[in-house]
Amino acid sequence: MEIENITPKLIEAYLHSIRNGTKKPSELLELHCVAHRAGAGAQERYFQVFDWLEQLILEHLDLYRQDQFTDTRNKILPWRTVLRQDFQNSTVSLQAWSALYHRYFLREAYSLDDLAQVAGYDSRQFRRRLESGVKELCNQVQRREMQAHQRNQGASLGASLPTQEYTELFGAAPARAQLQHWLSTPGEPRMLSVEGLGGIGKTTLAQAVLHDILRGENPFHDILWISARQESLTLRGEIEQVAHPAQTLQEIITELTQKLGLTHLAGLGTAEKLKGLQPLLGLHPHLIVIDNLETASEVRLIVPTLRKIAGQSRFLFTSRRTLGAHPYVQVFSVPELSIEDSHRLVESEVNRRGKRYSLGAEQARLIYETVGGLPLALKLIAAQIYDLSEEYALGRLLQVSPGRSARALYTYIYKQTWKNLQENSKRLLLSMLLVAPSGDSLEWLQTNSGLSADEFEEAFTQLLDFSLVEINRVQASPVFYLHRITQTFLKTNILQEWSV
Repeated sequence: MEIENITPKLIEAYLHSIRNGTKKPSELLELHCVAHRAGAGAQERYFQVFDWLEQLILEHLDLYRQDQFTDTRNKILPWRTVLRQDFQNSTVSLQAWSALYHRYFLREAYSLDDLAQVAGYDSRQFRRRLESGVKELCNQVQRREMQAHQRNQGASLGASLPTQEYTELFGAAPARAQLQHWLSTPGEPRMLSVEGLGGIGKTTLAQAVLHDILRGENPFHDILWISARQESLTLRGEIEQVAHPAQTLQEIITELTQKLGLTHLAGLGTAEKLKGLQPLLGLHPHLIVIDNLETASEVRLIVPTLRKIAGQSRFLFTSRRTLGAHPYVQVFSVPELSIEDSHRLVESEVNRRGKRYSLGAEQARLIYETVGGLPLALKLIAAQIYDLSEEYALGRLLQVSPGRSARALYTYIYKQTWKNLQENSKRLLLSMLLVAPSGDSLEWLQTNSGLSADEFEEAFTQLLDFSLVEINRVQASPVFYLHRITQTFLKTNILQEWSV
């Protein structure tokens, strides 16, 4: 049962109906916190709820009463004596629970005036205590129902998350800690974007953070995963199409309502679904992940629309294209692995597949200088080392005409991006092959590109937008360079093939 539907008015109407034998409201039969006998009919379930409420009231009466011998279940004292003693106590909560119990749970029904007279209070005061008792009972029912929801969700929480794509992560601890802090801390931005080059590990990092949250003090009512990914690259070096990606705002909102179980919104338009989503996301904090957002066709519409309905919930995006232009989005750029972590990843992948393997320092340096700390590329190299040999895999790294796996890797990472680049952006990207390994200044980049100031600014902004340029901020003034795998890609003959 929805927590907001449990009200003092409903509780009292239910108790009235049981006491007076009138038509009973059926809503409380939906309570998850009441254990019903399997196969119990409606009438039996009504009285099971009544018995459960009585037990709840008696538990609180026991807490407030000083002497156990006044427990009404033991019938040691007449109920009139017990009621009188309860109201002689100055504890208002005890009076409230006692008024509620004696009004609705005695074997015989007594009027409010009769009970007030026994308690030594006037009828209006007694009525106020009764109303307080109903409110306290309502609060307790809400609390028990919330706990039941949490228990039920414990098994299904995060059920929409994809299967983890890793067995061990290397060098990701600082990134995981930072993202978990942003997502779990009140006051932090409600929209986060995990960004970087294709294959840098954005999706894997997001999955790891979500599982970290699920294992810790999870502040979310539920965690949902929606994928806009159109294709994936297998470790066999094959590009596979992904079935049913959420590509438009309509598709994302439809999938979101389905995963939230809002079946009553099915068939409605996007605007009506958004109105139906907003109260739920405002009342119960959810964490909603949209993976590979850059492949969606309406990014500029999707992000601000989702922000309007976020409420208490949070959105986590993964994207090759930056969302930094939106002032309410916190951007996190995924760093590449260090040479040490890259070395460990390649060894781990080969050994995971069942081959005892140790990667030499010189071979690890060659791999890192060629593809950098890009996890997807490193895993493909590890797969080749296992399937073929180390000599073959390393020998193909520097060839102008790459092998099948490398060709698929470059296609997966760069082809769509290359098609979207303007001509000046392509020219600037190719000119950056001459950049020093440690990076060069914007002034040098512009001079080397041969572009005018306005042309350079527009082209450079687009390269940043597609995560094609790396930034080194260690020096006083930032310098810029290409990722190693981008350099390797640009030196191959693949661009010539794409231009045919």
